[in-house]
Amino acid sequence: EMARLESGVLGNNLGGDGESKEQEEQGEESEEDDEGEAGEPEKKEEEESNDHEAEDEEEPSNLQLAWEMLELAKMIFTDQLEGVNKDALTTEVKSDIEKKLCETFLTLGEVSLENESYVQAVEDLTLCLERQKASLATDSRNIAETHYQLGVALGFHMKFDEAIASFEAAIAVLHTRISNLKSKTESPEKTMKEIGDIEALIPDIQDKITDTNEMKEETTRKIAEIRKQIGFGSSSSFGAGSSTSTAQPISSITIKRKHENGSPEDTK
Repeated sequence: EMARLESGVLGNNLGGDGESKEQEEQGEESEEDDEGEAGEPEKKEEEESNDHEAEDEEEPSNLQLAWEMLELAKMIFTDQLEGVNKDALTTEVKSDIEKKLCETFLTLGEVSLENESYVQAVEDLTLCLERQKASLATDSRNIAETHYQLGVALGFHMKFDEAIASFEAAIAVLHTRISNLKSKTESPEKTMKEIGDIEALIPDIQDKITDTNEMKEETTRKIAEIRKQIGFGSSSSFGAGSSTSTAQPISSITIKRKHENGSPEDTK
């Protein structure tokens, strides 16, 4: 009798221990499930973030898209002017396409400046200037603007002497424009307003020339110091067109473009 009781008590205790063990195991499994469920959102967020980063790397920038569209426009306008159907164009249509092509070259140069592609900017602006000189009046403010933008591009490219020459050419065109305007007798009020606008631009370009000269001197001085430090000594043979990465690029000013009929148009 006593043995049966003891056996029952022991059996109950053993059973209790088994139930407790099962409960512990179930609790651990529940905790693991909770941890797994909690980690899933973080994993998903990380995967989504990686997907977004990959998409951003694949998508071209706005500047790249703008450059591609402008390149396409340049090809279309060039083909219209120089393609097999060029003889069918009237003088008026040809002049309009030439104007659009020059504007495309100018904008391409500005986009290249924003993208820090200075060699490409100089190339596009030089082509723009050549076409403008062949198709516009010598006192055109569009030519003055392109001279100025080319000077900015050359300054960024550390071609200081060429940049200064381009700025001076812009001033010369503006002086010619003022002289021609003063000889006109029609629309005196409108003429005087344009003269005032042009005269306000010239000091800004002159300041740009001063800044570029200072940059040239600073760059030459730094090159001489570096040559001296590495044992070559200073030399005047290093021209102004050379530079180090410590030189600061010249900033731009706003040139107000006016069509030849006098309507204002703001550009860089």
